[in-house]
Amino acid sequence: MLVTDARPLHEVLAAALAPGGAGASPRLAEVVDAFLEYARAHNRPATVAQYAWYGAKLTAELGQVPSPELRPIDITRWVGRHGWSGSHEYNGRRYAFRFLAWAAEEGLIARNPLEGLKRPRPRGRRRALAHAEYLALVRATDSDFRPLLFALRQTGARPQELRDLRWHDVRRDHILLWDHKTDATRRPRVIHLGPVMQRFFQVLRRRRPHGAGDHVFLNSRGRPWTANAVRLRMKRLRDRAGLSADVCAYLLRHTFGTAAVMNGVDVATVSELLGHASTEITASVYVHLAGQVSHLQTAAAIAARPARRSA
Repeated sequence: MLVTDARPLHEVLAAALAPGGAGASPRLAEVVDAFLEYARAHNRPATVAQYAWYGAKLTAELGQVPSPELRPIDITRWVGRHGWSGSHEYNGRRYAFRFLAWAAEEGLIARNPLEGLKRPRPRGRRRALAHAEYLALVRATDSDFRPLLFALRQTGARPQELRDLRWHDVRRDHILLWDHKTDATRRPRVIHLGPVMQRFFQVLRRRRPHGAGDHVFLNSRGRPWTANAVRLRMKRLRDRAGLSADVCAYLLRHTFGTAAVMNGVDVATVSELLGHASTEITASVYVHLAGQVSHLQTAAAIAARPARRSA
């Protein structure tokens, strides 16, 4: 649709579709374009990037379908063709639903045709990597991905925080992020750097020419890592190393938090290190994981002893 009106795209579409308007039902591509224009004015850039990635995948296959004619089975088949599971399947389903729900809210369509679409949440990744699993990942990776892998394990940062990290965010002994997941607290996210990571960033800074606004972690083409690229790289690494299918980048954060609790760091401090909005999340996830690991280690030690002879 060629739009020369200065109004936002969703307002132009709504006017055209109103009684007496000249437009037909908008195609899915038009709805997604209008939603993204709206999102850019109301959401964080990282959130918009997520919407845009899934929106592009969706409209590449279903973009010319009139929006009211979409059915939940169309989304189920679309997700299936991509072979998505876990969080990717969940995000694909919920973003497709969000696009059409927003269109109904804004009057672009009479109702959301995906109202019956199932959007089950993926199972949580509640485990830490064993040290042997982490070493296997490090050995299996290459010089482009290894710095990101190492930094995830050493800082406990969310993968998105390091993928989006720019040099002007890196201070001598900490990373300072104003645009982050828990920015509703109106506090910056501070990722504290120990001596090893301080040295790491010093070396990386010298080895790679960069500007203050450049991304820190780059792939072999000199571009920042995307969420999908990290996901695919982790899949390749775990296949190469013979690791289980649940091994993903986020488990490095769980490994950091679990190790902190097991090494005696108090819950409030671990919560601060991980950037949690409250200590409740830390206590419910990481204290539980630490107890689970400790229990299993004790059980493994007992199992390794010679069996007792029966009387």
